[in-house]
Amino acid sequence: MEYSKKRILKRAIPDNDPNGLIDIIKVSRDLTVKAISVNVNVLHPYSGDISIELTNPDGKKKTIMSPG
Repeated sequence: MEYSKKRILKRAIPDNDPNGLIDIIKVSRDLTVKAISVNVNVLHPYSGDISIELTNPDGKKKTIMSPG
């Protein structure tokens, strides 16, 4: 089974805010995840400042993009 979700956010990324911009995608199906693919297109003048994390329902985080 494959599940796909497309999101288009038209919100500014806050400057000097440690909470940043948060978007939550809830999956209402009971699934076992074996693989995940994430495509992100971020428009920001300082892309080196961008960090992207995935967080599971238990709160475990995985950074998929970090400054540097």
